[in-house]
Amino acid sequence: VKILKEGYYIRDASDSFYFADCSCTLIITQKEKIIVDPGGVYSLSQLQQALEKCGLDFASITIVICTHGHSDHIGNISAFPHAKHIVSFDINIDEKYFDNLLRQGIPYVIEEGSIEVWPTPGHTSEDISVVVYNGILNNNNFNTIVVAGDLFENECDEEIWRLNSTSFETQFKNRERILEIANVIVPGHGKWFLNTRKSF
Repeated sequence: VKILKEGYYIRDASDSFYFADCSCTLIITQKEKIIVDPGGVYSLSQLQQALEKCGLDFASITIVICTHGHSDHIGNISAFPHAKHIVSFDINIDEKYFDNLLRQGIPYVIEEGSIEVWPTPGHTSEDISVVVYNGILNNNNFNTIVVAGDLFENECDEEIWRLNSTSFETQFKNRERILEIANVIVPGHGKWFLNTRKSF
C-alpha cells in the first residue's frame, strides 16, 4: 500500500469556500494494481507523476475504486478507461456492470483473504471503504489497513465529519465498525494514522 497523494481540506479565512483534494492510494497485489480515489481533475498531472515514480502509468492500473461520487474523488477516473471501475456500489468494465451485494451490506471480495470492498455509508448514502489484510505501508507490516475515503476526513476530524455527514447515525456506526478492525486508517483528507483509539 502506497500513498500517492495526501489529501487536504483547508477552509478559507472568509469561511465562504474551501480548498480540497482527496488522498490517493495505490495498492499492489500479486494480481492487481489498484488506485483508490484518483482525485479531482485538477490533480491529474500530479497523479501521473506519482505513478511514474512507481514505474507505472495510467494503463498499468487494473482497478480504480472511488469511495464515493464527490468530484474531488472521481475527477480523474476517465484516465483509466479500460480498468475495472468500482464507484460506490457500482462495479463495471466499460459498459458492462456486474451484480454485487454492496447495497445489501455484503462486502465485495477482490482477492480472497487479501482485499475487500466494504459498504460504509454515512458521508454519502453509498460510501465504500477498502480493507487490506496483511498489508505493508511505509515498510511496516499491518494486519489490517483500511482506505476509508471520507468516512474519516482526517485523524482529528470530530467536528468536520459531523458537518459533512448525510447520515450521522449511519456514519458513526460505520466508523465504529472500521475502528474495530483497522490497525491503520487512510482518511479522505489527511495523513494515514494508527488506530490507537476506539472512537473519535
